[in-house]
Formats: sequence, structure tokens, C-alpha cells
Amino acid sequence: MDNTEAKKRILETVVSAMQENQDIGKLTNRQIAEKAGVNSALINYYFKSKDNLLIEAVNICMGNLFENIIQKTSKEIDPLLRLESMIKEIVCLGYNHYPLAKITVANELNGGGIITNKMIQPVLKEIFKQSKDEYEIKILAAQILLPVQVIFLNASAYQKYLQCDIKNVMVEQEKLIDIIFKNLSLEMGGAC
Repeated sequence: MDNTEAKKRILETVVSAMQENQDIGKLTNRQIAEKAGVNSALINYYFKSKDNLLIEAVNICMGNLFENIIQKTSKEIDPLLRLESMIKEIVCLGYNHYPLAKITVANELNGGGIITNKMIQPVLKEIFKQSKDEYEIKILAAQILLPVQVIFLNASAYQKYLQCDIKNVMVEQEKLIDIIFKNLSLEMGGAC
């Protein structure tokens, strides 16, 4: 087995465990290596740590799920409805896959929150056409997503603060998105 094959098998093993909803935090390097059929030293060799391996595997899983969201919402003709639908799907995805999404969101925020912002920027450009430049679109994407990401990462604290069950109730999650859109004047008819 060549080096790239070993690295690929390690990643596939962890991604598979995640897709089976196994508690990946409890998997040891030795167990991962055994399932992948490689020496456990290769995990540190390729990924430097188990945390780095988990982040890479989570990013693969979440990337696939984000692609599904883009495909699912692309059928909506109205760009404002498409954006709202995308954000609601992202929030739903996050709470349905909370342990994985928490790793992704924390990692993304440590890196500036760029990945998800880029995902919604094309729709924002479509909504605002020529009335906002590239910089304004990027800021608007951050204004929409950062509150959602911060509330998501601190869900328990915000549940107490907002006095609602945002972690388990879809109605509350949708209400949160609706309020963010309203506050940014992105509610129906307010954007164009």
C-alpha cells in the first residue's frame, strides 16, 4: 500500500464512522488504524494529531452535506427565498449533526468563517445585483452567518438567554433566521 492509499484509508475509516453516527471522540488512534488496516503511527505522520484527522474528516462529511443543501435549494427561483431556505437548511443540518457541525463551525470561525460565507455570496449577489459591491456582499454574508454560528456554538447559553429551545425545535430555529433577516431588512420585499 502506498502512502496516499494509507492516508485515504485512514480518512475513509473516520468518515465512515461519522456517517454511522459513532462517537468519534471515543475512537482511539489504534482503533482507527486497526479498522483502516494501517500502522497507528501513520495517523500522526499524515495528520500530526487525532484532532487534525477529525477536522479533516468532519470537513469532508459537512462538505458533502453542504453540497446537498446547494442542490436542494437551487430549484428555488426567487433568490431571496433561496437564501432563506439555504440558511434554514444549514441551521437544520447543524443541529441534526451537532457534534460534527460544532467541530466544523469552531474550526471555520478560527479561520475567519470564510467557507460558509462564500457559499451564500452568489445568492446575495443575485439578490442585490449591482446595488452592492463585492466588499458589501462579503460583509452582509458575515452579518447573516456570524450570529447563527455564535448562537450555534453556545446553544445552551443562548437557550437560557433567549428562553427558547433552539437546539431541538425547528420552529425556534426558523424564528431565529426570520428575525436575523428582518433585522437586516432581508425579509420578503425588503432587499430589492
